[in-house]
Amino acid sequence: MTLKYKYKDGKSRVIQILDNDTSINERKSIPINDSDFKYDNGIKAWTSAIFVDLRNSSQMMEEEEFIEMSKILRSFISETLEILNLEKDLVRELGIRGDCVYGIYSTPKDSDELKIFDLTILINTLVYMLNSLFSEKGYRKIDIGIGFSCDYEFIVKTGRKGTGANDKVWIGDAIHIASKLSNCMSKAGRKAIGINANNLEFIIDKIKERNPNKNVDSWFSTFNYKNREYVQCGIVDVEFNNWVAGGMKDE
Repeated sequence: MTLKYKYKDGKSRVIQILDNDTSINERKSIPINDSDFKYDNGIKAWTSAIFVDLRNSSQMMEEEEFIEMSKILRSFISETLEILNLEKDLVRELGIRGDCVYGIYSTPKDSDELKIFDLTILINTLVYMLNSLFSEKGYRKIDIGIGFSCDYEFIVKTGRKGTGANDKVWIGDAIHIASKLSNCMSKAGRKAIGINANNLEFIIDKIKERNPNKNVDSWFSTFNYKNREYVQCGIVDVEFNNWVAGGMKDE
């Protein structure tokens, strides 16, 4: 067997990484410019993430016609991305992982976290529109799980110089817990939106201000998942939801 991988060189590169003194730059916001990220530094900043996962997609792909399934996936992914990109100034990464769509945001202020949380409400309402349109075509309805999480994240640039392959890796609770929650919501009696937010009290207070005559506290409840407690809700956008329920008239 001819080995093309120069493992001795590989060992030297790994040792260089391990022995390197990585500097930590604490920032108010996640930089927009990728040039701020080097292979020998890391940046810490407040980060929020939304992950949206399609339920039972493997079963759907086995049972549905390819064309029908492609239309369902395209509709779900394109409109979810449209909502995730509404807060353009805060977006730091949008992506697709199979049937999961995600957004990562710079949220240095409590009000920024609220703006991103509001996107989860819109996405939760979007499903009602999609299912109504799918039903008109005779397609099956979908369910989704939405994970929302915030953390003081450590962000490093990874990859290999000269390969053209490099990306940022997010180390902290924002990304991996949002992803984990998206995978468990709308299952086992859980609601659609799972939350792990440091400033949830602020978010709930602001929602109360918008709904002074509603029992907002009853919209949120705790649940335990893998020995950790999170908060869940199934809030929808009233105007959007009423439009869907009213037949989605264009005028």
